[in-house]
Amino acid sequence: MRPTFDCHGKTYYEVEDTFENWILLNSTKLPVDVITGDSEQMRKIIRKYLDKHGFQYNVPYWNNGMITVIS
Repeated sequence: MRPTFDCHGKTYYEVEDTFENWILLNSTKLPVDVITGDSEQMRKIIRKYLDKHGFQYNVPYWNNGMITVIS
């Protein structure tokens, strides 16, 4: 099972405070999944950190509430 960061139950502030560190610590274990749910604001926060560090990612066509970080 691949590492997963689940945003459910977390505030935007909590995700801002923890996601960047999590993705950097798990960058050697790619691919990883990020569960954002339906919140566009949550997806925006996640993409901000992925873009900042040059990660490549996609949103699976079968689940727009998830981002898969591939490299």
